[in-house]
Amino acid sequence: MRSSIFSIFLRQTRLAFGLASIAVLAACGGNDVAPIALALPICSAAVSTDAPLTAISSIQGTSNTSPMVSQTVTVRGVVVGSFQNSVTPTTPSITRLNGFFVQQVAPDSDPLTSEGLFVYSPGAAAVNLGDYVQVQGTVTEFGGTTATSVTQLAGTVTVSVCGSGVVILPTQVSLPLASSTELERYEGMLVQFPQTLAVTELFELGRYGRMALSLAGRQFHPNNGNVVVTNAQNLLARITLDDDTVLQNPNPIPYLSATGAAGSRRIGDTVQNLVGVLNYTLNSYSIHPVLAPSFTAVNSRPAAAPVVASCLASSAGNVRRTAVCIS
Repeated sequence: MRSSIFSIFLRQTRLAFGLASIAVLAACGGNDVAPIALALPICSAAVSTDAPLTAISSIQGTSNTSPMVSQTVTVRGVVVGSFQNSVTPTTPSITRLNGFFVQQVAPDSDPLTSEGLFVYSPGAAAVNLGDYVQVQGTVTEFGGTTATSVTQLAGTVTVSVCGSGVVILPTQVSLPLASSTELERYEGMLVQFPQTLAVTELFELGRYGRMALSLAGRQFHPNNGNVVVTNAQNLLARITLDDDTVLQNPNPIPYLSATGAAGSRRIGDTVQNLVGVLNYTLNSYSIHPVLAPSFTAVNSRPAAAPVVASCLASSAGNVRRTAVCIS
C-alpha cells in the first residue's frame, strides 16, 4: 500500500538522463514509491469539452483492460520513456515504438491501478524524458480487449509540452512475483528492479532484441534435476529485458559486451538496478530501459576447450536407401 507519510528532498539527476534538478515530494512506504512534484508547469493548452481531463489511473482501472475504451480523453503527466520514431538527415529511419510513456505525478489511493500509459503518437511533436505534457487521444487496447492487451492512447493524438525537468522516481519492484498478474498494476510506469538478475534465456535476443532475466541465478528446466522448482515458479521469478524497437533481427544486436562480432552476452551474466518502463510485449511483461543496463560477465567463454579424460565415438548413416525393391 502507498503510505501517507511524505518526505521532501532535492534530487540531482544524471545529465545523461536528460532531466534537471527539481524538488519532489515522495510518498514513502512499501514497494510503491511515487513522487509528487511540489511545483508543476502550467499547461496553457485548452481542454476540449469532448475530451475531459482524466486521471491515467482511472483510464487503466483495476483489470487487464480499461473501463474507458473508445472514449476520448485528455491526460497530463510526465514523460518517463520516449521511444518515438526518428527521421533526421543523420538517422534517416529509426523504427522504435512510435510513441512514449506518460505517468501521472500524484498516485491515487488504489494500489491496483497503474499511473502510467503508452501514447501511440506517430507524427506527433517530439517529447523528452522529464517533459510535463498534456495529451488528448482515444483510449484503446492494443491487441484487442483481452487479458494480454495493452492500454494506450491512440487515434488522433494531440501533444502539448507544458514544461520540462520534472522528475518521477521509479517504483520499486521485486522478484519473485506473488502472482502472474501482479505486474499489471505497473503497466506503463517507470520501475526499478533493484535485485541482481541473471541472464537466463537468449533465444529472442538476435530475433527481437530481448532476453529473459531471472532472480537467484540462471534458471533450469524443472525436469533436468538441477533444482526442485516448477515452471510456474520460474516464470514468477523472471522479467524480460526488451529493446526500444519493433524491429525483427535488429542490427546491431542490443545488450552485447561490444559491438559487432567481438561482442557477446552469455547465460549467467548479471545486471542490477534495472530502470525502465514496464510494458507487455510478445506475451510477457517486459522492461524498456531508460538507463543503459550495466552487465557483469560471470560466465565468460573459456579460451580453449577443456581436456576430457575419456573419448566419445559417434557414427551416422543414411538408412533411407537401405530398402530393397523387388519387382
